[in-house]
Amino acid sequence: PVTLTLTATGNSPCANAVSTKTLTINQAPTAVAGTDVIACSNAAIKITEGSSATNNTGITWTSNGTGTIANPTSLTEATYTPGTGETGPVTLTLTATGNSPCANAVSTKTLTINQAPTAVAGTDVIACSNAAINITEGSSATNSTGITWTSNGTGTIANPTSLTEATYTPGTG
Repeated sequence: PVTLTLTATGNSPCANAVSTKTLTINQAPTAVAGTDVIACSNAAIKITEGSSATNNTGITWTSNGTGTIANPTSLTEATYTPGTGETGPVTLTLTATGNSPCANAVSTKTLTINQAPTAVAGTDVIACSNAAINITEGSSATNSTGITWTSNGTGTIANPTSLTEATYTPGTG
């Protein structure tokens, strides 16, 4: 605290009048939401990476998305669970509540949600061992950058990155 003194110089022969008061200066709060986050839609996403706050009475995470935030008052444990079908950018806002009379500090970051991939191998296949077998019947994949067929058999797969042209040639025996 700082002591401020007001002195009124008295008219002669009066003495000076003196009064004091205390000035308490509260530090302004800071809020740093941290680094942007890119995550998959199939799990809770930790949103606190790089976040910090100082000189506050508490913090709160909020968003403009359809998902939910667990532990919204934590700088270390807050997570975001995307809403059903939610994609795209979500703005996450960290608010640090200022000590009176200081205003709140606010910082934002972007959460980019990518849809989880799906893979459907399709229907089981029964085939003869003397020819290449198309293995793609009923197969599909979504939200991916590519696919790969693999096998635990001794045969070989031609076009292993195709959902329509992959074939399996059985090994000897």
